[in-house]
Amino acid sequence: MKLLFLIVSLSICCIFAEEGNGYIGITDNVITDMFNKKCETDADCEPNQCCAKIFILGKKCRNNLLENSICGTFSEGVVNNIHQRCPCGTGLTCTHHRSIVGLVKMYKCKRNGN
Repeated sequence: MKLLFLIVSLSICCIFAEEGNGYIGITDNVITDMFNKKCETDADCEPNQCCAKIFILGKKCRNNLLENSICGTFSEGVVNNIHQRCPCGTGLTCTHHRSIVGLVKMYKCKRNGN
């Protein structure tokens, strides 16, 4: 049970620490997301955005992910209940990037064919 808690905690930290196109802390994301448009569905957002649940803030329009953005982790199902990501942007696919301690898989948006 302790190992599972450690894995989930590590995954959550990695999600919040490596969002965007580089290393961005959760504080930066929450501050930026505070000013984003409220939404109910993707149709309420701009073409390169999706309507995503954001920790504490509710549903807001967020940009689709850029190349090298984290797009998935081992604990994605748990985290999606409180903080969602948009899909990878046009021409990008969510592909396996690395594993942490051989257990926690992380995925990044990569150009199709790379």
